[in-house]
Amino acid sequence: MSVRLQQKSGADLRKLQLVDIASDLIVSEGVDALKHSKLAELAGCTRGLVYRYVPKKSDIYVAISEHFYNELDRRISVDEQQNIIGQGSFGSAASERFFGLLFEVMEQRGLAALVLNNTPSLNVELETYSSRIKSQYEKRWIDAFRARGLEGVHAELAMANCNSVMTNCFAFYSQGKVDRNTALKQVERAVYKLVENTGAKTATSGTDDEQ
Repeated sequence: MSVRLQQKSGADLRKLQLVDIASDLIVSEGVDALKHSKLAELAGCTRGLVYRYVPKKSDIYVAISEHFYNELDRRISVDEQQNIIGQGSFGSAASERFFGLLFEVMEQRGLAALVLNNTPSLNVELETYSSRIKSQYEKRWIDAFRARGLEGVHAELAMANCNSVMTNCFAFYSQGKVDRNTALKQVERAVYKLVENTGAKTATSGTDDEQ
């Protein structure tokens, strides 16, 4: 169990504890391992209490994703994202800060949210949710890509590819295969290449010069 779970206590934080436990379980054992009985065992509570807070698996999925995307909104402004992605400020101090913040949010509980987002079989269960918070997150990325010259399906494809890149790089980092700095640089370079190669207008980039 992660340190952040050990530091939480109190009945008012029970649902957040369950969300964090579910996030850790998804990352360590996969989506199929997520069961109410397993959550109850790890949380040290009854299965009935788990059902009280999250009656369905889809409630758990939504809760994990909501916490992640709300934290992104809190930590990273739309203007900051537009500056990095939309204006092509790759390889700069601002770019380093932006991707660093993304990783910090993912370190808290975000990797599970990205795993869920990239699991096609969950799309039906997340359909209602997708029209709310997830769509706000997607709009931020798509608007930034449009500022780079991407339109329609090209912007959506770039967003999907960037999500996959971030998920894979962070997974390698969390598994100890690469250090944090290497993972961050790989994410930044890959996102830049994805934006450019999906049809965006040409822009100068310090990151590209490093290739």
